[in-house]
Amino acid sequence: MRSAGADIWIDQLDVPPGKHWDRVTEEALEGCERLLVVLSPSSVNSDNVMDEVSFALENKKQIFPVLYRNCKVPFRLRRIQYSDFATDYEKGFTQLLRALEIGVQTETSEQHSVNSFSYEAVKKMLRERNFYDQAKNEKGVGWSSRFEKIDSNGEKLIVDHSTKLIWRHAGSAEEMTFLDAEEYIRNLNEQNFAGNSDWRLPKLDEANVIDETGKKARRASH
Repeated sequence: MRSAGADIWIDQLDVPPGKHWDRVTEEALEGCERLLVVLSPSSVNSDNVMDEVSFALENKKQIFPVLYRNCKVPFRLRRIQYSDFATDYEKGFTQLLRALEIGVQTETSEQHSVNSFSYEAVKKMLRERNFYDQAKNEKGVGWSSRFEKIDSNGEKLIVDHSTKLIWRHAGSAEEMTFLDAEEYIRNLNEQNFAGNSDWRLPKLDEANVIDETGKKARRASH
């Protein structure tokens, strides 16, 4: 949605490290005009998600439900028409963009369209921040990370002492869509995985550090 031009705030991505999750989320809810709620069996059974919905309703925020996976729509949201991603993702996504009044970018637009964002925008970001990428910015350096493997509540984690970020040592068992990844992270937080409840998806530049560090290590071992 960001690549389509939407100015959105996502709790899993936009809560800074070291900040109190509930406090930052409340501030974001107070400052927003509209709330997009992704509906799935996991989210509708989440007290945190339903608390956010109640807050938005009580404060007269405009709510846009998105049916991501078939589930029982909460009573408080049944009078609001949802975008149906479960039946037809592309159609549902297009309808949501129209409802949010986010237009389709033209080829002459200065902003990146959905189709071009994934490569050109990434390439631009890598060069601007001087991050290394074998294909897009081979001369890049980026920052020097210092990684340490630790155990926390029986789970293996990696601490990057340069950025103060903590990573899970092993990712998901299989590839997933962005919405699947958001639900995956939400489940980790509800389970208090490794003694933490503030897990989030990495930002692009953060993920690039891990990705390229691994590539360099594999090349060095050949």
